[in-house]
Amino acid sequence: MTITIGYARVSLNDDRQQLGLSIQLDALQHCDYVYKEKQSGYTDTREQFHKALSLACQLKQSGHEVTFVIYKLDRLTRKLTTLLQTLTIFEEYGIHLTSLQEQIDSQTLTGKFMCTLLGFVAEMELENIRARTKAGFDGFTYDSGWVIGEYSRSHESWIGESQSQRHHSRTPPS
Repeated sequence: MTITIGYARVSLNDDRQQLGLSIQLDALQHCDYVYKEKQSGYTDTREQFHKALSLACQLKQSGHEVTFVIYKLDRLTRKLTTLLQTLTIFEEYGIHLTSLQEQIDSQTLTGKFMCTLLGFVAEMELENIRARTKAGFDGFTYDSGWVIGEYSRSHESWIGESQSQRHHSRTPPS
């Protein structure tokens, strides 16, 4: 009998990610065990991921067939080195990895290649998201010409400078 362990992850710990988590959990409802987490896929300190991985290894050592199920490969991790380490652990223990969306079989050479390729794409996508977000914050302006800055409550003033601030004096938007 094969024991299935499901793992679901969203990046943010807020209500905006609830739909994404619900979709993953619905897809993993057939699993014997399901671990869920609200943590960035780029960090290696994901408690629920490590619990799921540990359980998979323990069950495999006790003689069970184990399948680790994820909704999508980037839900496992967005860090290529972590993905490769995890795939190595799965291979050493004989744990089968199933990604529902990509329909990847990690026990074949083509499946391993696809995992690695998609892992690289996931990490590259995360870096692109970070770059776009930073560029958005760096260049976002209000209609009045003010760049988003930090509001200092202790000094009751804005920290930050706009391009138009040098030419004329305005109060920041409230």
